[in-house]
Amino acid sequence: MCKLNPVAPHLINLGGQLGLGISQEDQQADYGQDPRSETEISDLKDPIAVGLQKRLLSLPKDRGPTGPFRVAVLGQHDAELAATLRAVRRAGATAAPADVSVYDTEELTALLAEAQVHMAVLSNRSAVDRVQQAMRPLGKQLAVAEDLAFEGAGEASATKGDLVPSMLLFARSPSTPNVVRAVEVEGRALEARRARAAATWQFTQDDIVLSLGLTAGETASVVDAVEAPLEAGSSVEMARGESIWDFWSALDETSASIVFVNSKLCWRLVQSHQSLAAAVRQRLRTRSKSKPLRCVALAPPGTVISEELGSRWQDMFNCPLTWHFSCAEAGALFTVQKSEGESPHVGHCAPGLEWRMKTGDLHVRGKGLFSKYWGRPRSTQEAFDEDGFFCKTGHRAKGVEADAILPLPALSDRLLDEEANQHLTKTPNADFSGPFMRADWKNRKVRIRTYQYWKANWGGVLVTKKHNPGKEVYKGKYK
Repeated sequence: MCKLNPVAPHLINLGGQLGLGISQEDQQADYGQDPRSETEISDLKDPIAVGLQKRLLSLPKDRGPTGPFRVAVLGQHDAELAATLRAVRRAGATAAPADVSVYDTEELTALLAEAQVHMAVLSNRSAVDRVQQAMRPLGKQLAVAEDLAFEGAGEASATKGDLVPSMLLFARSPSTPNVVRAVEVEGRALEARRARAAATWQFTQDDIVLSLGLTAGETASVVDAVEAPLEAGSSVEMARGESIWDFWSALDETSASIVFVNSKLCWRLVQSHQSLAAAVRQRLRTRSKSKPLRCVALAPPGTVISEELGSRWQDMFNCPLTWHFSCAEAGALFTVQKSEGESPHVGHCAPGLEWRMKTGDLHVRGKGLFSKYWGRPRSTQEAFDEDGFFCKTGHRAKGVEADAILPLPALSDRLLDEEANQHLTKTPNADFSGPFMRADWKNRKVRIRTYQYWKANWGGVLVTKKHNPGKEVYKGKYK
């Protein structure tokens, strides 16, 4: 059996320093919730599936001859969404998970229309008004998982066997990032992805897998952080919150052996580390002595890997930071982890995949690839080359050795870097007497990317080091 627990993060203030740690009684008093046991999660999944089946049978017979109903599973990356996702698949429907926190109403409508869903299930009531508004133009039914569980409680399950494995994942086109496509992943492909994740992370029944700040609809969030460890019998816990201290609380209180973290959250954790109480910092650093800890950053395409971040992460947790690259169409692509004497930027392809480079783009072939873009046969055909390699991964890399991959930044980032460096070599306009350029200007006279923070006040038309003597002008981008 597996355990799927939501984590209730919290924070207390000790003498002006931020410290973590609170009794279980105080936790329940402050938050009104207790992490759910594996029995409660298992008991919740089956009645949701039964209630959903009753709703699906009442829908008009307009689904067509090509397969089961398509049901959008909406929410955030938490235990309720994971249980709902598995219940929808148990009910015989194709699940399409999506994170409601990253889309506005119009985007959510377009997303559900792209997948041509027959109905949507919301994992909890927190965003019910906005989702109802998004569903209204489609004329489709919306249900809340809690209501489905109530309707299916006490009734015998009409489903037999294992989960229905097919799934729809959403992917952005590398050439047109504003276009989101529904990616159909069939049963055998999902099985291959789970097996690949199990081989990569070596899940066991003793593992506790903790997720921090992940997006619910991403392929690694669904497969690597939930599906694969649950199949291996590992415990799965999820944490999300409004503040960085919510995530620190989850790290401190959960005896996790594997941590999947949103890569955008990594720098925030590093920068806030010194604000923790000294005892907490020491506890986090020494915890891996009794139980080995593995930390995995789920990175988007074009991520520039920071050696500084890896070094500081090692100091914080006494364990390396592994970078994991994936895409909805192919699942896991490759991982990057610094080994003894190895460059921190070199990665290794996921088990069972073939790879090759073409003009810097990563192409892959093997088990686990998607079957088609839903309702887009031409896009599906264009996604594969004549040798059966999927060539729209959105990841750029170059081969270093026979089995080694060096990730590269996105092409647009590289071109902007070159243009900025050209400006840095030019002579400044000494006669310029206009107002200083500010970091919050949307239109600048020099095209240079907006970074996480700016270290200098910009002056003059051209951005050069001469305008800011002794200060760092150009800061490499981190995604």
